[in-house]
Amino acid sequence: MRKSTSRIVGILAVGSFVVATPSTAQREYVSPETMTAEALYGLSCAACHGADGSGLHPDNPLYTSFDSPPADLSDPLFNSREPAADWAIVIKYGGAKIGLSSQMPAFGEAMTDPQIDELVTYIKSLADTERFPPGDLNFVRAVDTIKAFPEDEALIINRYVDSDEGSDSFRSTLYYGRRFGARHQGEVKLAHINRDGVSELDEAEIGWKWAIRHDLAARSLFSLGLEAAFPIADDDASEEIIPYFSFAKGLSDDFTLQTSVKALLPVDHFDDGEAKVSAILHWMRSPWPRSMTPALEATISAPWSDADIDATLIPQLYFGLSKLGHVALALGIEIPLTDLDYDYRIHSFLLWDVADGMFWDGW
Repeated sequence: MRKSTSRIVGILAVGSFVVATPSTAQREYVSPETMTAEALYGLSCAACHGADGSGLHPDNPLYTSFDSPPADLSDPLFNSREPAADWAIVIKYGGAKIGLSSQMPAFGEAMTDPQIDELVTYIKSLADTERFPPGDLNFVRAVDTIKAFPEDEALIINRYVDSDEGSDSFRSTLYYGRRFGARHQGEVKLAHINRDGVSELDEAEIGWKWAIRHDLAARSLFSLGLEAAFPIADDDASEEIIPYFSFAKGLSDDFTLQTSVKALLPVDHFDDGEAKVSAILHWMRSPWPRSMTPALEATISAPWSDADIDATLIPQLYFGLSKLGHVALALGIEIPLTDLDYDYRIHSFLLWDVADGMFWDGW
């Protein structure tokens, strides 16, 4: 339902549905208690989203009456990337409550929660999404752990290092990820650093992610990826190849687990590389996109040429800023658990989920 609007096509009147469309005053009273999900869709949704979910054709007289065209629910990419819980909120509370148009009505008084869940399940069946990872597995982004779900998003990622050896530094990275097809995502990064009073471009990266397997019943998603990093500021630094594996798992309605394992391989001297494991547990304390989500993340790094293992903890908070939740802010502090060359790191990122609308939409 995100990015879409819908005209009021059903209200509760004397315990029954009243069907009304903008082009007719005809009314039909139907008892909702025994209606199937397909019948509920035909009664409440089809007038705007189409009988098959494909929306309204521009030639339809109703087309121009909408703030924006109703979503094509038969599009597998759109249908799959939206979590079922988000659609249930929109159906129950209406578009305005979640930053969408008020033309999408609230059906919470006309349908029970089980009926809404069944309706969402039916709407999800209007597209062939077998090859597409479901949005229910699109968990909250972490500070360090690589996200398994392929996304369209832009971020500004910041890291401040309070060093006990040398100078403090501030690194800012521009990130853009673009989804391709059912399972793939490309990404680019450009990092800038300020250290010792010198401000300069630090590094550029390109990457590719492939969601190789998902299981909605088990609430799990596996992805493989490959990144290439190219140093800019340091002429002596080597390019790096970074293969990785990432995994996402819904533990319950309240908790999600994500983990990633990557190898950092300097092209000029692989022996100086390292392996890094990161994992994060998020507490999904609210179903609403505009909310605060606390998390605890841990990292372990093991250099190839050194027996020492480095470990850190990163407690963090993720804030959904817009009603849509497509603009968010995360803040975290990285605390060394072993002897490292810094006292702490402060992390933050500002995220814009491009697929859900413009930055200024849905507030």
